[in-house]
Amino acid sequence: MQESLPPKLEARSDLSLPAKAAVLLWLGRLSIFTKIDPWLSYTVLQRVAVQLDRPLVLIECGPDDTTWQAEGLEELRKLCPDVRFVRLGGEKPVEESLKYQALAASDVAISLVDNTQETFGLSVAEAMAAGLPVVASNWDGYRDLVRDGVDGYLVPTRWSQSAFNISTAMG
Repeated sequence: MQESLPPKLEARSDLSLPAKAAVLLWLGRLSIFTKIDPWLSYTVLQRVAVQLDRPLVLIECGPDDTTWQAEGLEELRKLCPDVRFVRLGGEKPVEESLKYQALAASDVAISLVDNTQETFGLSVAEAMAAGLPVVASNWDGYRDLVRDGVDGYLVPTRWSQSAFNISTAMG
């Protein structure tokens, strides 16, 4: 996949991103009920952003589940004034060429989901194929993809005490 990606600076320019920004990528559907509660990620990124000496950008690349969820996410983003959010997607899926731009423009992919439905993680596999390190939840499918400390980092979930038993029992 890396061969089909545009150069990083070209992708950042096409997406109107600063060349020297720290760019993180969320790749996938934004669904508060079935995928992710982004508030924890947003607050961590806000804390990091105030400590960086360069802009912090989070690209969110993927469709929204519903209009009212999209509106709720926008309200949460307003509470993080030092993070620049770039929303690619919305009501329709993102075109592959735009997804490739987002992958090329990014430094790190994040997939901090907190539910038992994440049994593989196609977005994690795509990010890794693009050469990005991944920070992901310590769920069953993600553990099969990300070698903690090698390809990225696995982060304990809210269910960390029972995550292994729950995620392996579901598979």
